[in-house]
Amino acid sequence: MKFIVLVGFLIASSVGMAADDYSEWSKHFYQTQDVAQFDGFWKTVLKEKMLENRNQINPVIGFSSQVFHKHPELSKGRMDNLESFPKAARESVLKLLWLSDTDETRAILAKTGSTEYSGKAPPPIGTLKINTGQELDLCWGWYFATGDTAALDPIISALDFGRYAGALKKYKTSQRTEEDKQAAIKGAIFRAAMWSLRANGVEDPRIAKHIRILFFDPQTPESRKVWLGVLFARVSPNISKQELDDNKAGR
Repeated sequence: MKFIVLVGFLIASSVGMAADDYSEWSKHFYQTQDVAQFDGFWKTVLKEKMLENRNQINPVIGFSSQVFHKHPELSKGRMDNLESFPKAARESVLKLLWLSDTDETRAILAKTGSTEYSGKAPPPIGTLKINTGQELDLCWGWYFATGDTAALDPIISALDFGRYAGALKKYKTSQRTEEDKQAAIKGAIFRAAMWSLRANGVEDPRIAKHIRILFFDPQTPESRKVWLGVLFARVSPNISKQELDDNKAGR
């Protein structure tokens, strides 16, 4: 089984030009709202056919949809005509329009005649159930566009796959049954969730704070807290004892 997760493309060098040229801009977009570079980013998305590559679709959709949501004027001239996109990209474009959820993009969707998306409000990002690595990417794209920690919750929920840690390595010498395969996929998702939360949490205090809050939340499942504790130690190494006591007391 070949299982590849391109998670956190906005910080990873493996996606080439998009990451190399726009990683810092996109990582900090929710803080700067710097729309000046969006045109260059969007041209790169189209040139590199990122809406057609299954490993790049979801981070682009997650990020771009929320930029359009916050800045609906940017969709004009870029999203108006579904026929202007290659056929292989059109399903991705429909999903992007749907998640943008603006008057402008809803009007465009209505014209497409899509029965899957038109007239239906997208669910809150925090309710997304993670079943693939690509869904992790969608959440990260959404987070970097908005700074909304609700987008982190599905990623954190993937820590529940921690019981499958090591299953991907075991798959190589297993009987490769469907059960083995599913365990390996869940193990890979868990590993990607841990890696991306740690890598981004070290750089972004908002992510580190959210991990800290959930670690001390009495409603967080104990099995999830085990992994949140590992992350907490890595993303908040310099937190003071007073902060720890404040968090435990709910202050």
